[in-house]
Amino acid sequence: MNFIEQESKVITKLLRDTINRKILWQRHPNLVLQDASIATNNLISPPKDGVYTTNFKNRIFQIYVSDSNEKDIILELSRENSNHIDTRFYPTSALIDLYNVILTQDSRLFNFFNEFLMS
Repeated sequence: MNFIEQESKVITKLLRDTINRKILWQRHPNLVLQDASIATNNLISPPKDGVYTTNFKNRIFQIYVSDSNEKDIILELSRENSNHIDTRFYPTSALIDLYNVILTQDSRLFNFFNEFLMS
């Protein structure tokens, strides 16, 4: 398996686990450089509407929309025990899907739909 295939599988797992609520994302509405839960080193561009983060094994996954181009959704992974960026994922349509699922999870609409479907 090459690196791009591996990245694709990681994004697919993030998407699936977010849909199933195994992964919860935290929203950081304002970029604060001192916030240890955001990998701020070498950001491609400032986030347009904040950053969503989740942790796995002492690493931070973060996703945001680039302020310079609203079509650019950027997923990054930090180094272990660090807030420095280690990897940027290749942009794919799956990133758009992941970001939209995160936005839905972040909204009260998600909870309403869950309650409605369970009733």
